[in-house]
Amino acid sequence: MVYLLPPATKAQTNGQPSMTSRVSTIKLNLFTTMAVPKRRQSKSRQKMRRGANRWKAPIFSTCSDCGASIPSHIACPSCGTYRGRKVLEVEAL
Repeated sequence: MVYLLPPATKAQTNGQPSMTSRVSTIKLNLFTTMAVPKRRQSKSRQKMRRGANRWKAPIFSTCSDCGASIPSHIACPSCGTYRGRKVLEVEAL
């Protein structure tokens, strides 16, 4: 993409840089500010980075009232308690 604008005079720009120089500066900054790695990452470091994203089994805790296993920070679906308080009304089937 090439922008061609007529050259501006000092009177037209009020002492500011012309539009042409601003556009070229913007185009240059787009290409020069990207981050590029200096060296290739070794296989060991690559595997360590990917190992952080591996699947982990969920950790269950036991309900203090009924003893059912439930995920953390969730009200017990069998008795309706959360941190020792009754927060849900559970209907018996």
